[in-house]
Amino acid sequence: PPELFLGTIAEQLPPEVWGLDSEGELNQTYRPSGHPGLWFAIGSFEFSRFFSKHLGLQILARELGIA
Repeated sequence: PPELFLGTIAEQLPPEVWGLDSEGELNQTYRPSGHPGLWFAIGSFEFSRFFSKHLGLQILARELGIA
C-alpha cells in the first residue's frame, strides 16, 4: 500500500525543510533528500525558475557519475 511506502520514506527525510541553514542558504531545498531518487524542489515560481536549472545539473551530474 502507498501508506507504507510513504511512511518509510518520510522517516528517512531530514527533520527541517525550508528556512536558512548555517551558511545562509535555503535549507534542504533544490537538493537530494537523502533518500535515493528523491529530490526537494519547493518554493515560489521565482525560486523554481531559478533553482530548477541548478537542480537539473545536480541530477545530471549524479546520473553521469561525476558528482
